[in-house]
Amino acid sequence: TGDSTAFPFSPAPLNFDLPVLRDMCASVPGMTLDHVYLVLVALDEYDGRRALGDLVDLIDDARWPIQIIDAMIEYGFIRFAPGYAFDASIPVERVC
Repeated sequence: TGDSTAFPFSPAPLNFDLPVLRDMCASVPGMTLDHVYLVLVALDEYDGRRALGDLVDLIDDARWPIQIIDAMIEYGFIRFAPGYAFDASIPVERVC
């Protein structure tokens, strides 16, 4: 029914080991495990979905925050919600 109270967000457990996380972070200059953690916590606080602009603002200390989001998509942590135009308000969803 779409009622988040009846069906609370519950991500699948992360199935990536530390070397994979390190590889992902190494794929973007300046990306840290702290950035990954901040994005995932922010998504969890909003039932697994948040606007791209909110996440970029959250990790604005990074040199290329959009590339961090892109790496997290490539490694299967998050995705852009289908059916939306790419702009600051596109929903980003937690996959795992």
